Amino acid sequence: MARFVKSLFVVLFLAGCAAPAATATAPVIISTATSLPPTEAPPAATSTPGISGVQVSIPVEQDNEMFNATVTGNGAVAVILGHAINEAASLVPLVEALSNIKNVSIVTFAYRDVESTISEDTRAVFDYLRAEGQNRIICITYGFGQTCGALQNEPEIVGMVFYDSIYIPVMEADFPKLFLASDPGSPFVSVGQVQLEYDRAAEPKIFKTYESGRFGLGVFTDPKAGPQLMADIADFIHEIVSGQ
Repeated sequence: MARFVKSLFVVLFLAGCAAPAATATAPVIISTATSLPPTEAPPAATSTPGISGVQVSIPVEQDNEMFNATVTGNGAVAVILGHAINEAASLVPLVEALSNIKNVSIVTFAYRDVESTISEDTRAVFDYLRAEGQNRIICITYGFGQTCGALQNEPEIVGMVFYDSIYIPVMEADFPKLFLASDPGSPFVSVGQVQLEYDRAAEPKIFKTYESGRFGLGVFTDPKAGPQLMADIADFIHEIVSGQ
C-alpha cells in the first residue's frame, strides 16, 4: 500500500500539478558542448528544453552514467533547481525571475528516474558544482524534500527552499530555510504537512502559503499566486547572495 501511495503521489506531480496544459512553445536551441572526450558516449538527453543556457554533462559515478543539465548565468552563487521529467516549461518563469538576481547561476535538470534517482541526481549536480569551484550553493526542491535535505551538512550549502515538500529530514543546519505551501494543497501534500516540516526545522526559517487552485509547479503559472510565489523565492535568494 505504501508503495502504491508513493507511486500515485509521483503520478500526480508528473500530471502537471493540477495546472492547465501549458501552451506549446518553440524549443530554445542551446549549446550541447560538453567536456566529454569524443570517444565517450553522449549522456542521456535529460536537460531542460525551453530554458536557455549552457548544457553541461553531470557524472553519476556509482551508476557509471551521465545526464545533462542547463546552467543559466555565471554568478558566484549557484542555485540547484531540480524538476521532474517533461516539466521544464513550468519552471521557465521562475528561472527568468532568478536570472534577474546579480551574481547567480541557475542549474536546471531532469531526474533520470523520478522515483529512484532523485537524491542521487541532486547530489551529482552538487558534486559537479563543488568540483567546478562553487563554494556557495542554494538548493530548491518541490515534492521530495530529501533531494535537498540530504545536503544540509555540506559546508557549501548556504540556503534551501522547500516548496510543497514532504520527506524532509529534520533540518538542523543554521543556514536560512524557506518553506512554501500551496493552499489548499494536493491530496498528498497539504499545508499542514508542510507546516509540520517547518516546525521541526531549526532557525532561521520562514513559512509562507499561497492560495491557488493549483499545486506544485502549476502555481508558477497561476496568474493569481505565481508572481508572489516567484517574488518571495527571488527575494529569499537575493538576501542570501547580498549578505555573503
